[in-house]
Amino acid sequence: MTSIVGVRVKGVGAVIASDGQVSNQGHTILKTDYVKIRCFDTFTVGVAGDASMLNWVRQFSGSTFREFRTSLEGSGLNSDFELLVYDALKDRLMTVYHQGATLKQKWFAAIGSGSPYMLGALEMVQSPKTLEEARDICEAVIGVACKLDAHSSGKIRTATTSKILA
Repeated sequence: MTSIVGVRVKGVGAVIASDGQVSNQGHTILKTDYVKIRCFDTFTVGVAGDASMLNWVRQFSGSTFREFRTSLEGSGLNSDFELLVYDALKDRLMTVYHQGATLKQKWFAAIGSGSPYMLGALEMVQSPKTLEEARDICEAVIGVACKLDAHSSGKIRTATTSKILA
């Protein structure tokens, strides 16, 4: 599986981080430096799921989360996935599930097999005041997941997205 975390700084932006491991049905590690985060014009998305979802996100060419959501609903993808999204227009951190549910999160969220470990670690820290603090928190909790979750490892990648002022 994977570990992806998002930490939002209210009114400023958010950081999304992921591990780099890709495995074959959770058994054989195929890659340890895979990119699971994609930045668009007005939102950033982290993907936990199978290769068809990762490829769909890579090929998406819209610029807003609304376009992304509409395109995803009409895509016919039947894969199992979780998405962690930061919408810079609305300063909103969300998790999106393959069944169509979208949940708005407060200042942090985590998806993937390492999420229980990351959520536990996040409960122990205060919300950050800067994006630099958010990045440090993301890297630390991804590190926790990589130590405790057998399906998370590899290079840690982060993406920082600033809120878009109206």
